[in-house]
Amino acid sequence: MVIAALLGGGCAAKTKNLRLEGYDEMVSLSAAETAADREILDRRVNALWTDLNRIKLTTYLTKKKIAGYFETEKDLTEFIAIYASLMRNTNFDRERVLKYRVNDVKIEQNGVIARVDIEIWGRIYGPFYGKIHEIQRWERSGGMWYLKPEAY
Repeated sequence: MVIAALLGGGCAAKTKNLRLEGYDEMVSLSAAETAADREILDRRVNALWTDLNRIKLTTYLTKKKIAGYFETEKDLTEFIAIYASLMRNTNFDRERVLKYRVNDVKIEQNGVIARVDIEIWGRIYGPFYGKIHEIQRWERSGGMWYLKPEAY
């Protein structure tokens, strides 16, 4: 009886993506003020995920290929660790991205921090795909946008 209650209770538990909380309430600059920044950031986000398309995340060559999207070596290493973990938890085949979609880009009022709503797909079992839905933090430094990984 106790085992059945434990098993039944475990099935009802739902996981929650903490990064998605509060995203809709974020106040951003007007579209006119950020149109150029948004376009630059959108190109940079798409370039990163295009570079990661169909290659294994956790290789030395991948690390060298995407290093320019991160301000520090620590940020790059954290990004790889976080996303490798997310991909393993979602059962992505060989930690490879097959496709992605940028849903939204919001630049905060300070014009230095942005949040990017992105969905990333990878093959899991046979013909099936898994999805990671994330809100990424990007920061502008020295006129360039860099991804700042956030663990939770």
